[in-house]
Amino acid sequence: MNSRSDQSHSSPQFSVLAPLGERRQQEGSLAPRLSTLSGKRIAFVFDYAFRGDEMFARFMEQAHERFADVTFLDPDKFGNFHGPAEEGEEALGRLAESLESQEFDAAIVGVGA
Repeated sequence: MNSRSDQSHSSPQFSVLAPLGERRQQEGSLAPRLSTLSGKRIAFVFDYAFRGDEMFARFMEQAHERFADVTFLDPDKFGNFHGPAEEGEEALGRLAESLESQEFDAAIVGVGA
């Protein structure tokens, strides 16, 4: 009988590639938070998916209970950028301009699944 005591009992080693990609964009600073919604104009922007209209309606109801003088810009002002390819691309292309043309203090942006 041969003794195998001269062999090491090490665990197998594997090379692993992390699934995380290389960070391409530098982190920027965020816009300062509003101290209150009182007297503010809030823009709603969403892609008309995943019941956003219901979520925004609920948010508006809750916000009005706490801040009676908050106003909201309807998402229809910004177009449906989730629509058919041509229509959606056109609305998305106008989004920055549409946002800049409206006077608002903050935006709530929702993207459905």
